Amino acid sequence: TIQGPDTVSLDSYDDVIIAGDKNIYACGYSYKRTLDQEPLIVKLSPDGKLVWRKQIVEPKYNEVLVNIFQEPDPTILCIGASFNEFTNPTDFSYVLLINLDNLGNLNWTKRIYKGYINECLDCIKNKVGNIVCGGSYQANKEYIRDGWIINFNSRGDTVWSRVINHDDSTTEKFSHISQASDGGYYL
Repeated sequence: TIQGPDTVSLDSYDDVIIAGDKNIYACGYSYKRTLDQEPLIVKLSPDGKLVWRKQIVEPKYNEVLVNIFQEPDPTILCIGASFNEFTNPTDFSYVLLINLDNLGNLNWTKRIYKGYINECLDCIKNKVGNIVCGGSYQANKEYIRDGWIINFNSRGDTVWSRVINHDDSTTEKFSHISQASDGGYYL
């Protein structure tokens, strides 16, 4: 449990890293009683004390973070999902990318690869430093969800993405991804 003067009981953390400076970073979301979700990133000192807590409020979206990486520059890159807020009648989602410095200042936010549903469930950094995520993609309400992988660089530019469909009658998704020794991926 992360304790501090501004924490709430409805915070959820989905990923944690120990950075090169031995500080601990975690990402997830804060869940509001209004059914709104907001991205949440915290920094803890090496002995576990709260250094800062960053909750990003974007009224047009519900957003969650599921993976966090330290970049070489050394900023923090978080990956998650950005989807319509509950009063919006149009269903959509994006892959959400948030980059912060180690003081908690927001450098940039990007929403890439719009779909009806697209989710990055697990991400890794590949051998060349790009982020590769596995999950699922659904173009619109009429289609069934397919397995999906996406590769993007640390600036949030999409390198490639691929929908993988084995069977049109069932939902497919990749919950985990790992790098294979031949440069490919295990899904």
